[in-house]
Amino acid sequence: MVQSLLGILPEILPHHQLHLLQGSQFAALSVVDGSEKTLAGFEYFHWENTVYDFSNVLHQIAQQSKLLPQFTQIVQVNWLYEDILDLLLEQAVVSEADNYLNALYGARPAHKVSSFTSPTHALFYRIPQNWETLWSQRTQIIHQQHAYFNLHISENIHVKEGLQVSFFVQHFLVQLQFQNKKYVGLLPYQKTEDVLYHLHHICSEFQIPTGEITVWLSGLIEEQSDMHLSIAQYFSRLQFDAPASNLLANADLLAYPPHYFTPFLKHVV
Repeated sequence: MVQSLLGILPEILPHHQLHLLQGSQFAALSVVDGSEKTLAGFEYFHWENTVYDFSNVLHQIAQQSKLLPQFTQIVQVNWLYEDILDLLLEQAVVSEADNYLNALYGARPAHKVSSFTSPTHALFYRIPQNWETLWSQRTQIIHQQHAYFNLHISENIHVKEGLQVSFFVQHFLVQLQFQNKKYVGLLPYQKTEDVLYHLHHICSEFQIPTGEITVWLSGLIEEQSDMHLSIAQYFSRLQFDAPASNLLANADLLAYPPHYFTPFLKHVV
């Protein structure tokens, strides 16, 4: 069953655009001012079972969404699916993308393989074929890519120094930028101990003392929650990563902790 966790509705204006960020268990629709790149409206949907029939999932999203009926196209789709491989360009053979992903994650029938390259990196990913097909049957998709493209490949996205941790339901996205050390990872979790294990492992792998790195928290994490307090026990430099207030262009958005919206603004600003 699909649950609507957040719904902030704007007055739709001609210059507003619809953006989608989707993972294996969530879909977030953002209404963006096309000229100012501010967030005007937002809906977040979650479903528990990753093997759930996506045609049924999308049907339920469409039934509950107040935003989808008001737009004929999605300007930008960013997929946040787990099957992803980021290589230095000199190490990658683009024609081998399918073999790389099969070796890393196992063969997956009915999945679409895509790739992007920059001057330094090659990014290979795949998503279930029916995600794109079913969305395209409901609305026109103008452009699509993997969310990692914005976070790791693009040189235009400002990255804070430290460890940025963005929480979704049962997954969190980690982006490391610290003293020329870089890492991006989408990691699963069921409980707080899973998150602590992954964060400690990343710091250990890159030989970073936990007391020397700033950890920026955003997404679906509450201040003074068990998750927040547990992370604070091990990482003394802990901050909530809130967007600038002028990026939230709807008073109803300000009723929520602003750090909720940071992971989604990264893909539209």
